[in-house]
Amino acid sequence: MPCQTVPNNVKLHYERRGDGPPLYAREVAARIPGAELVVFEGGGHLHNVENPQEFNRVTLDFLQRHSL
Repeated sequence: MPCQTVPNNVKLHYERRGDGPPLYAREVAARIPGAELVVFEGGGHLHNVENPQEFNRVTLDFLQRHSL
């Protein structure tokens, strides 16, 4: 993954368990230079469907900041 040359936005959807984001998501984001990890708490695997407003806000903010 270190060969990635474009901005990356790693999105993670997980049920609220009080234990923070899973380790693998942190590892994925850490291995991609400049990647941003976004954690959607209290959601399932389809956060873009379950809470499209929040998903779209985060996605559009990322795209605007990186002029994509």
